[in-house]
Amino acid sequence: MIAPMIAKRLGILLGFAVCLWWVAEISTAGRNLPTPGDEYTFETSRQGFQPVNYPGPLTELDMVRILLRRDGDFHLPLTVSFRRWRRAGIPELWDLDLPGVLKIRLNSSGLEVVAKPDRLRLGLRETYNLPVMLRNELDQTKDIKIIATVGDIGPTDRWTASAGRVTYALLNLRPQSLEPREARVRVFAGIDIPSEGSPPESRIGSTTRFPIEVVSWGRLRVRTEEDGAAVAARVYVRGSDGLAYAPDGRAGDATLSRITWTHGDYFYYSRGEHEIRIPEGTASIEAVRGIEYKPVKHDVEVLAGETTAVTIKLERTSHLAKRHWYGGDLHTHVNYNDHEFMTPEDIQTQVLGEDLNYANLMVANSSGPQVHDEQYFEGRPHKLSDPTHILYWGEEMRNNGPYGHMCFTGLKQLVKPLYTGFSDTSYPHDYPPNHVQAWGAKQQGGVASYAHPGYSFTSDPQTMSAREMPVDLALGSVDAMDVMSNSNEDAATPYWYRLLNTGLRCAISAGTDSFTNRRHHWIPGGHRVYVYTGDALNAGDWVENFRKGRSFATNGPILRFKVNGRLPGDELKISSGDRIRVEASATSLVPMKRLEIVVNGEVVASEEPRADGSFVQLTKEIPVAEGSWVAARVRGDFHRYLVNDTDLYAHTSPVYLTVDGKGVSRREDGQFFVAWVDQLISRVQDKGRFASEEQRQEVVALFKKARAYYEGVAAEGR
Repeated sequence: MIAPMIAKRLGILLGFAVCLWWVAEISTAGRNLPTPGDEYTFETSRQGFQPVNYPGPLTELDMVRILLRRDGDFHLPLTVSFRRWRRAGIPELWDLDLPGVLKIRLNSSGLEVVAKPDRLRLGLRETYNLPVMLRNELDQTKDIKIIATVGDIGPTDRWTASAGRVTYALLNLRPQSLEPREARVRVFAGIDIPSEGSPPESRIGSTTRFPIEVVSWGRLRVRTEEDGAAVAARVYVRGSDGLAYAPDGRAGDATLSRITWTHGDYFYYSRGEHEIRIPEGTASIEAVRGIEYKPVKHDVEVLAGETTAVTIKLERTSHLAKRHWYGGDLHTHVNYNDHEFMTPEDIQTQVLGEDLNYANLMVANSSGPQVHDEQYFEGRPHKLSDPTHILYWGEEMRNNGPYGHMCFTGLKQLVKPLYTGFSDTSYPHDYPPNHVQAWGAKQQGGVASYAHPGYSFTSDPQTMSAREMPVDLALGSVDAMDVMSNSNEDAATPYWYRLLNTGLRCAISAGTDSFTNRRHHWIPGGHRVYVYTGDALNAGDWVENFRKGRSFATNGPILRFKVNGRLPGDELKISSGDRIRVEASATSLVPMKRLEIVVNGEVVASEEPRADGSFVQLTKEIPVAEGSWVAARVRGDFHRYLVNDTDLYAHTSPVYLTVDGKGVSRREDGQFFVAWVDQLISRVQDKGRFASEEQRQEVVALFKKARAYYEGVAAEGR
């Protein structure tokens, strides 16, 4: 009898301990992570774009996302920090012309309403977030009370406005009938504002009014299809009230609602059929599917209390898979920043919606020891893959010190450790170096590529993040680099050119670094690398041909390029004075400005496209006197369809020219990387974190081995 009783009590105590642990885990979730706990619009949504049912104060990023739900020309000024590679702060929101925002100034003269909505269209019995900005120019914090009425009812909100700052808040209007034609807002500031009723007239106060229209609701039944069959797509819907809408999930529609990174457009991914509750009036619907389909946009009249069916027929402008070119994204995080709720089905929805053929999905840490998505790694394509869309969990090996981050694709097993150089973890040291990890990927048939190389390329390795790249490329452990990524192509490209000019071969890669669980972030496939396999899509063939550089990277243009009939990644053996025939063309949904042929980093030929910028072609014979590499690239201006980028860009991997038995070898570039590796060695010696001096010297010796290659180029190059 005693033993069962003890066992029972132990079971109860164990259960209680587990409960305590679970509560502790919840209470500490999000601490020491880059996600503020009070951001209400941070995560990707399965419930559409629901109003924020909280008055304020709000974070600045929440206010940015709430504003982006509205239509207007303010989107680009509002997202300038995201467009300029995270090198600029969020612009001062107060100074921007933001339609539909209530701006209030508080100073020694009192309260002044400096901007208000011209007119609002509100949905019956639905919360409408009216953005409020209050600029407190006084040198003391003030209590704020706002009373809004739509008809005879409305919210009363209170919050604190810090001295010398702009406070962001919301007025949550919710009309209960169709009759109101005006909204009235009273604002009061003071220290002892009564909790009930309006403050006395002696307090600081201001009243403003603006017209409103209250409308009923209808529904849209939307179908996106190709050749009569439903297909997944990225869908943008804007209602007659100027707000973006998405399915709310109550009808069982499996959609994911997000915001494009660069222009800040609200959209959602649909599997092909869904319904949306939306205000009556004229709504706009736009469907986009990757870069091989023509975007389609319709206006439709939504009737109160009725469901209107809309079919959007998507048509291809290109079909690269039929020619055995398959687009991939080498760097996508399904879950990141401690927000673990996305599933393989969720990333499948996004991959299908972007028509992305190969998704290399990351197992990786973030800011500490937590590793995301390791449970999905299988060393083979996921079971949700289909003949033209592969989901494959790989790895981002991240060093938090002097080396940089790498993406591994085609792994059979994870390369451990998964990260190095992170304090307060099991791997606080800068050891092993990235080279060792990259070899671990290569030895099992995988490919190592450097991710997001950097933002401002100079002779100082600290200006780039892919700092160990020259070492690993010289030692043969790395085969590719993300010339296109969430970094800056104008920094990554010259870095890549200099490496190619030392005679090393490096395939172009593209990886978005998308965090798909974040609402406003990069979009999978917004940059992609197309790889020619010569056959039907197969994970092993795709990875091997990616390694060989039979590829081009793009955020929009579809490039075709041959040298003497050879594809990118191939080698041509010719004699000095021979002429090569270069054939290049490009098509693009976003207008192009020029197509260029690049030899050893220099533009040797260019052509402007037809008037609408959609097509360009160039054929030219070029004399060759020395070992070289040849590639094609396309440039153009920004467009909202460039969901991750600031400019239109596409670039092929090189065709390599061996002339009289010699490849390219530029003395200046060899000298450049001798100095680069010297700086890396100095940083490892002075600031590297190692468990022993033997580890430090092992890394130094490895770097010196790579330095010897560049010394040879500097001594023998031209």
